[in-house]
Amino acid sequence: MRRVPTGDFTDRESAILDALMSTFAPPSTDLSVAGTALRTALLRLAPHRLAKIRGLLGMLDGPFLPFAMSGRLRSFANLDLAGRERVLLSMADSPLAQLRTGFQVFKRVCSFIAYSATDDAGRNPLWPEIGYPGPRTDVPSTSGGLTFASPTGDIDCDVVVVGSGAGGGVAAALFAQAGHRVVVLEAGPAPTPTSTMQREADAFSSLYLESGLTATDNLSISILAGSCIGGGTTVNWCTSLHLTEKVAQQWSQASGGIDFGSSLEQHYDAVSTRLGIATTHLHNENNAALLRGARSLGWPHAEIPRNASSCGDGCGYCGFGCAYGNKRSTERTYLHDAADNGAVMIPGARVDRVIIENGHTTGVAATLTDGRPLRVRASTVVVSAGSLRSPGILRRSGVASTHLGKHLRLHP
Repeated sequence: MRRVPTGDFTDRESAILDALMSTFAPPSTDLSVAGTALRTALLRLAPHRLAKIRGLLGMLDGPFLPFAMSGRLRSFANLDLAGRERVLLSMADSPLAQLRTGFQVFKRVCSFIAYSATDDAGRNPLWPEIGYPGPRTDVPSTSGGLTFASPTGDIDCDVVVVGSGAGGGVAAALFAQAGHRVVVLEAGPAPTPTSTMQREADAFSSLYLESGLTATDNLSISILAGSCIGGGTTVNWCTSLHLTEKVAQQWSQASGGIDFGSSLEQHYDAVSTRLGIATTHLHNENNAALLRGARSLGWPHAEIPRNASSCGDGCGYCGFGCAYGNKRSTERTYLHDAADNGAVMIPGARVDRVIIENGHTTGVAATLTDGRPLRVRASTVVVSAGSLRSPGILRRSGVASTHLGKHLRLHP
């Protein structure tokens, strides 16, 4: 089959995706904009997830439709609206887990894109219908002030840090401050003006892992993980909680001797100071409503400590990256500390594996966004690619452990 010129989906696959969008999306949706956004988002999925999507599209292209069809209608794309709805409802209630999962995939991604995709003017026809005014009109910050490198060949250093989020950012700063030559590799991009313009589609496509489509295999829980300079600290909601004494005791007992209590206090203090963690008494209306409700019911309540104490009126766009530079993410703090001490930061560098020779780490092998290979030679490697990506890097590196990739817990 001929490939569509703008991507990797075939014409038939694209037609089915367009039909899915027109079925799930409200009537006022700009289907041209939404369809393009849908294909773009799906193509950013990890290869094994994209393969499953293409398998589902193949099932909807004829012989495996949930009910018998014949002739030219042997494709979901050729059905009328009522027929498409019957197919999708049969998928939702199917005894086959693959079909139920497929229904959830298409329902979630089509609904999200219908309400988030914008035209060239930055508007969405559904916003007025739900009373959403769109992004604020004040001018956002355009840069965090960091300088990023574009390597043309292999690199030598003392320490290579994989990931630039809460773990990698701090590690990079401390190693650089100690006088080591540090290189930070981040699989995601550097934040751009469009990624902090308070538009959901732009933020998810440029700041989140797999454009925000990451989920458990059965789709019971969606997983939002940062994939950009600053990692999760760029897109989190600024909540900065201290480990409770009860949990610290549990961890200490389970670890067989590691002190997760008093020994960490000085580190909590240092991080709290650098991030400017404090509570705020100024709330936007949705949080103010919760506060009023708790007070009127006599329920216990407290302001949450945040690493954005100077954010003014609390605009609520924290999850899209802070357009105003008020969130003290690693991009605004620890990565600056690292850069001030000579660290080099390279976005768009996905680490494939740690290079281990004769039992010693000698660096990492990575792939740049444009497909070029990159090798960073270093005697010390810090793998801080988050709980979703670190296990894969270690496994591809030949690290063997019964615990590798296990014990992840998600809060639904």
